[in-house]
Amino acid sequence: MRRTKVATLADAALRVSEREFQRTVIEYAEARGWLVYSVPDSRRATSRGYPDLTMVRDGQIIFAELKVLRGVVSKAQRTWLDELSALSLDPSVYIWRPSGWPEIELVLA
Repeated sequence: MRRTKVATLADAALRVSEREFQRTVIEYAEARGWLVYSVPDSRRATSRGYPDLTMVRDGQIIFAELKVLRGVVSKAQRTWLDELSALSLDPSVYIWRPSGWPEIELVLA
Protein backbone atom coordinates (compact mmCIF):
# COMPACT_ATOMS: atom_id res chain seq x y z
CA MET A 1 0.00 0.00 0.00
CA ARG A 2 1.42 3.38 -1.03
CA ARG A 3 1.58 6.04 1.68
CA THR A 4 0.02 9.40 0.94
CA LYS A 5 1.97 12.65 1.11
CA VAL A 6 -0.25 13.83 3.98
CA ALA A 7 0.47 10.71 6.02
CA THR A 8 4.19 11.10 5.36
CA LEU A 9 4.13 14.75 6.49
CA ALA A 10 2.17 13.82 9.61
CA ASP A 11 4.71 11.11 10.44
CA ALA A 12 7.57 13.58 9.93
CA ALA A 13 5.86 16.09 12.24
CA LEU A 14 5.78 13.46 14.97
CA ARG A 15 9.53 12.84 14.71
CA VAL A 16 10.96 16.35 14.35
CA SER A 17 12.80 17.81 17.34
CA GLU A 18 12.12 21.35 18.52
CA ARG A 19 15.69 22.31 17.56
CA GLU A 20 15.21 21.03 13.99
CA PHE A 21 11.84 22.73 13.75
CA GLN A 22 13.29 26.03 14.97
CA ARG A 23 16.17 25.85 12.49
CA THR A 24 13.69 25.24 9.65
CA VAL A 25 11.46 28.16 10.65
CA ILE A 26 14.47 30.50 10.98
CA GLU A 27 15.83 29.51 7.57
CA TYR A 28 12.42 29.97 5.97
CA ALA A 29 11.88 33.38 7.63
CA GLU A 30 15.33 34.69 6.74
CA ALA A 31 14.91 33.57 3.13
CA ARG A 32 11.81 35.79 3.02
CA GLY A 33 13.58 38.84 4.42
CA TRP A 34 12.68 38.61 8.11
CA LEU A 35 15.24 39.62 10.73
CA VAL A 36 15.14 36.83 13.31
CA TYR A 37 16.23 36.78 16.93
CA SER A 38 16.14 33.44 18.69
CA VAL A 39 16.56 32.85 22.39
CA PRO A 40 19.85 30.90 22.64
CA ASP A 41 18.90 28.74 25.64
CA SER A 42 15.66 29.61 27.39
CA ARG A 43 16.63 27.50 30.41
CA ARG A 44 19.37 30.05 31.19
CA ALA A 45 17.46 33.18 30.20
CA THR A 46 16.68 35.82 32.79
CA SER A 47 13.11 36.10 31.49
CA ARG A 48 11.79 32.56 31.59
CA GLY A 49 9.05 31.91 29.10
CA TYR A 50 10.04 34.52 26.50
CA PRO A 51 9.01 33.26 23.02
CA ASP A 52 11.53 31.28 20.98
CA LEU A 53 11.56 33.67 18.01
CA THR A 54 11.16 37.41 17.52
CA MET A 55 10.94 38.40 13.86
CA VAL A 56 10.68 41.83 12.23
CA ARG A 57 10.17 42.98 8.64
CA ASP A 58 8.59 46.03 7.02
CA GLY A 59 7.19 47.45 10.25
CA GLN A 60 5.75 44.12 11.40
CA ILE A 61 6.76 42.14 14.46
CA ILE A 62 6.05 38.49 15.14
CA PHE A 63 6.60 36.56 18.36
CA ALA A 64 6.52 32.79 17.95
CA GLU A 65 6.71 30.03 20.52
CA LEU A 66 7.70 26.77 18.85
CA LYS A 67 6.52 23.43 20.14
CA VAL A 68 6.80 19.92 18.83
CA LEU A 69 3.56 18.02 18.42
CA ARG A 70 3.25 17.01 22.07
CA GLY A 71 5.01 20.07 23.51
CA VAL A 72 3.22 21.94 26.29
CA VAL A 73 3.15 25.71 26.72
CA SER A 74 4.32 26.51 30.25
CA LYS A 75 2.65 29.03 32.55
CA ALA A 76 5.61 31.43 32.10
CA GLN A 77 5.38 31.09 28.31
CA ARG A 78 1.62 31.70 28.37
CA THR A 79 2.17 34.83 30.52
CA TRP A 80 4.66 36.26 27.99
CA LEU A 81 2.42 35.42 25.02
CA ASP A 82 -0.62 36.99 26.68
CA GLU A 83 1.28 40.18 27.57
CA LEU A 84 2.78 40.48 24.09
CA SER A 85 -0.64 39.95 22.50
CA ALA A 86 -2.01 42.84 24.55
CA LEU A 87 0.58 45.37 23.31
CA SER A 88 -0.82 48.44 21.60
CA LEU A 89 1.65 48.05 18.69
CA ASP A 90 -0.49 45.21 17.32
CA PRO A 91 2.03 42.37 17.23
CA SER A 92 1.36 38.95 15.81
CA VAL A 93 1.80 36.26 18.46
CA TYR A 94 1.77 32.56 17.60
CA ILE A 95 2.31 29.09 18.97
CA TRP A 96 3.59 27.10 16.02
CA ARG A 97 3.93 23.33 15.67
CA PRO A 98 5.35 21.34 12.74
CA SER A 99 1.83 20.25 11.83
CA GLY A 100 0.91 23.90 11.28
CA TRP A 101 3.48 24.49 8.54
CA PRO A 102 0.92 25.85 6.01
CA GLU A 103 0.06 28.67 8.44
CA ILE A 104 3.77 29.41 9.00
CA GLU A 105 4.33 29.72 5.25
CA LEU A 106 1.33 32.02 4.91
CA VAL A 107 2.36 34.31 7.79
CA LEU A 108 6.00 34.58 6.73
CA ALA A 109 5.32 34.94 2.98
